[in-house]
Amino acid sequence: MEAKNLILYADDDGDDRDMLESIFSSHSGYRFRTFPDGQALLDYIDGGEKNQICLIVLDINMPRLGGIETLRQLRQDIQLVDLPVIVFTTSSSPGDRISAESLGASVFTKPNSLAEIAEVGQKMLALCTGE
Repeated sequence: MEAKNLILYADDDGDDRDMLESIFSSHSGYRFRTFPDGQALLDYIDGGEKNQICLIVLDINMPRLGGIETLRQLRQDIQLVDLPVIVFTTSSSPGDRISAESLGASVFTKPNSLAEIAEVGQKMLALCTGE
């Protein structure tokens, strides 16, 4: 069986997508795809490659379909119900955190420095590999 190596990231902020992509691109063996909202991510998943996904990262506040709504839909898919999902957000709302965690997602606050971003990237990759 081929190793799961696909990381998907939905965020409406292009700078945030670029920042995380630069962190993950420094780790060989992983493929990284970004999307401007949750609906685009779900459409991509419906097109195939479900068995290659090792991690999904979602922002909370996005147009069309936000992170919590996207997470709810992901958890309804039997193939994705146990897939590691991270909600990567600037939101400090306890309600957002509770909603994400109740759906089995880890919540990471978006850091402010490049060093912190690299550290968060390592934690995300550890979830991807199951470490």
